Amino acid sequence: MFVLQKNSAAGADVRRSRCRAIIAPLLVASLGGLGLAGCAYRGAEPAMVGMISSDVSERHPIIVQKQPVYLDLEVPRGSSGLTPSQRSAVEAFMARYVHEGESRITLSAPSGSRNETAAFRALPSVRAIARQSGIPGHAISTRPYNARGWRRAPLKISFRHYSAKGPECGFWPDNVAEDHDNLPYQNFGCAQQRNLAAMVANPRDLLGPQATDPRSSERRDVVWGKYIKGETTHAKRSKEEKSGNISEVAR
Repeated sequence: MFVLQKNSAAGADVRRSRCRAIIAPLLVASLGGLGLAGCAYRGAEPAMVGMISSDVSERHPIIVQKQPVYLDLEVPRGSSGLTPSQRSAVEAFMARYVHEGESRITLSAPSGSRNETAAFRALPSVRAIARQSGIPGHAISTRPYNARGWRRAPLKISFRHYSAKGPECGFWPDNVAEDHDNLPYQNFGCAQQRNLAAMVANPRDLLGPQATDPRSSERRDVVWGKYIKGETTHAKRSKEEKSGNISEVAR
């Protein structure tokens, strides 16, 4: 038994030496390959590409903000109210406020000018035009402003509305013909955003949908009532509709 143990141990030593002889060159070759791979990686670093958003609204945003709108009326000294052309201008201004107004209407009358009395006489006419346009009285405020030294200080009407400002276009930092990455170029979509800002009827719509009126439920209630009673829910058809004839004239 001891001999067998000695012989088996000797065989194991032989096998270990053979394995070392085979594995050692393989380890050297693999480590050398890794070293070469590391050198190759350091010599060819990947190019860093800047992140360019493909969303046109993010790259070329439209700025929507509230801006004041003014209407100046020159009321000469000694006049008793507005002229016909001034009344037409005020009516158009009030109609614009109904569709675009986002604040109260402010009537600023001059104080200390030579036409101060005439300007205050025109205020009732402006308020009357506003009421005719459907603008409630609580949406109109009146205040004086210092106009000392002015001969014809205007009667000012103003309100605030949303204004849309488009982006500035025409920036071409790169040659589009040599772009091999097929990425959106810097000026892409800018003209579209600028045209949209110029054409939108009410810039408030760019911020979100407006409130809608409630639905008309008269017909729905009639149909639902018939359905509950087990009656026919469709509308009654006339005799002409059933027959398909347009008129009773004989052919």
